[in-house]
Amino acid sequence: MGFRDSKVAMTSQSRLKRVGPIWLFVLVLICSFCAKESSAHFTSPISPRPSNFEISELLARLQQDPLVAGTELLQAGQKLDAENTNESHLKAIEKYKEAAKLFHASKVNLGEAVALLAVASSYSSLHQDQNTLEYAKMALPLLEGTENDRTILASTL
Repeated sequence: MGFRDSKVAMTSQSRLKRVGPIWLFVLVLICSFCAKESSAHFTSPISPRPSNFEISELLARLQQDPLVAGTELLQAGQKLDAENTNESHLKAIEKYKEAAKLFHASKVNLGEAVALLAVASSYSSLHQDQNTLEYAKMALPLLEGTENDRTILASTL
């Protein structure tokens, strides 16, 4: 690997470490989606406290939602990454790949991009620069849509 290639790899690695705020953004998007979904259940803005049955029904619906499952996989991967061992990074990569598949099936480009960037970040922690760049390149087209915040795309680049 020449000087220029190592410089590109190091620049890509430092850019991938700034993915943190994206996690919060994805969680806010998912929570707002879930709030819209659950607001249809109640008829007035000031409704009586829901019964335990309604809460358990809502929880069951949320657990079946692929967006919620994808977010949980991202969080599980993030916890594994925090352990900072080679084995935990490999396990995190599997979680992130599962999340990317769920988001892809649900056509949630931003969630899929975040999951792919998380895979790239884990590969970066393992010093697998080729895999890091491969997954980062897969995420970029997903972030270029007009519905996404330009600051996310800029921080990734």
